[in-house]
Amino acid sequence: MNVAKHIIRILEANQVKYVFGLPGEEIIPIMDAIQDSDITFVTARHEQGAGFMADVYSRITKELTVCLATLGPGATNFATPAADAFLDFAPVLFLTGQAERTRLYKNSHQVIDTKAVFDPITKWSGSVITSDNITEVIQNCIKIAKTHPMGAVHLVIPEDVQKLPCSDCKILKVQFPQSTYPNEEQLKRAQTILSKAKRPVVIAGNGIFREEAHHALKQFCEALNIPVVETYMGKGSLPNSHPMFVGALGLPWKDPAYTLVAESDVVITIGYDLVELEPKAWNPNSDKSIIHIGSRPAEVDQHYVLEVGIQGQIDKSLSWLQKNLTAYDVHDSIRLYKDKAREDIALALSEKRFPLSPAFVIHQLADLLTPKDIVISDVGAHKIWMGRLFPCEVPGRCIISNGLATMGIALPGAIGAALADPEARVVSVNGDGGFLMNVQELETATRLNLPIIHIVFNDSLYGLIKWKQYLENLPPSQVDFTNPDFVKLAESFGAKGLRIKSFEDVRPVLVEALSAQTQVIIDCPVDFEENIRLVQRTKK
Repeated sequence: MNVAKHIIRILEANQVKYVFGLPGEEIIPIMDAIQDSDITFVTARHEQGAGFMADVYSRITKELTVCLATLGPGATNFATPAADAFLDFAPVLFLTGQAERTRLYKNSHQVIDTKAVFDPITKWSGSVITSDNITEVIQNCIKIAKTHPMGAVHLVIPEDVQKLPCSDCKILKVQFPQSTYPNEEQLKRAQTILSKAKRPVVIAGNGIFREEAHHALKQFCEALNIPVVETYMGKGSLPNSHPMFVGALGLPWKDPAYTLVAESDVVITIGYDLVELEPKAWNPNSDKSIIHIGSRPAEVDQHYVLEVGIQGQIDKSLSWLQKNLTAYDVHDSIRLYKDKAREDIALALSEKRFPLSPAFVIHQLADLLTPKDIVISDVGAHKIWMGRLFPCEVPGRCIISNGLATMGIALPGAIGAALADPEARVVSVNGDGGFLMNVQELETATRLNLPIIHIVFNDSLYGLIKWKQYLENLPPSQVDFTNPDFVKLAESFGAKGLRIKSFEDVRPVLVEALSAQTQVIIDCPVDFEENIRLVQRTKK
């Protein structure tokens, strides 16, 4: 058995189902080994697309996924999805080929130090130079990727090493460290602070989904009458229909969620990572009393100075506090905030304009989907609308990249989502800028016969940048472009193309797309000025 075959044996033993990537000369031995395994190789059209497929697949399943690419440009094309998986805590192993070892210490065709490229954008990056310890190296990569906080790992495997006889073909039993039970002294300190609080609020982050603590959060806030707001990556931590749910932290003005946090006396952050939303956004004066509950210690930030930090299992921390605190009175402002959020939705639904309000399209989409369906938002102006207004009843069903916040993730990410949960309907929501960044993966989805729906918010703008220029009182600059005919584009890729031509078209077109048994692209004209109206409403 050679090294390549043994690597695949180890991946199989660790329940890896898919390897995403592109073929290449320097990875032929590994590709050949996959042929004789139970692992499915998903051939993408660009390494970045393959990386995003794996990234989203791992975020949904919380299981290890593997990417494979050749040396040089194949490897460097993995850099953006690796950084995204690193910051969004997705356990992805990026394997890249390399030239023979005799070529590595001189200028040589396509040879660069890819280990160094990936050092700052992964949890660990290394290179195999011998077959003697291949078992230890691969299984350590897997352990690092799956240990909290989970994330991206990178390994370089030279072509000649892949062909070497495997001198140690064992598969080691690996224990993955679990979160510890929270320290009781810290819990008691938090109890003392919360027993004196009058208006506490919870900020729910993505760690709640990663550690499956959403049931504990629901019981905690129900028992104690503590309102909950969520980050974009924490969407669905508490069912959005729940009486104690207020909203998502979207716009730092008079949005209901921000107002609630501003008026609170104690902020309980649960499963919150600073990469999701900088603390300065909700604690600009650094005056909040903060209790941090998570599986790892809080990072140091001048706007995130803790009264107490509770490290350990989130569900155990919430259960202990729930048993040792009495319920708060539900203050009227919670109802006022929820009423304000409902008014915002009602206003969006009443504005029968064309081009369309993004909010109207989002609410029509949400009304047609079930809680088990998956929606992936790309990055752009529409992400703000999705984060604020798309309702979620369970975590992990509305995927928003807010660590690296990468344009172009939604289309290939939807492929990963469809493979992760074949029973769910999968919808990607895109701006016209981000959609074309990985448009080639439409062919991958068609080839795999995945009935994904892609909604393209079409305004021929890099809208988020124009929005930011407006906020800084600057004229629009370098944000305009033209688009292809998205219907014809869809048809050229073997997909179905639909175009919304009027306000009345929205629901019928969505119904047609969701009932199709094929991939669908929806050209959805939107009104950029609605972003400006939103600013004017929330700043009042």
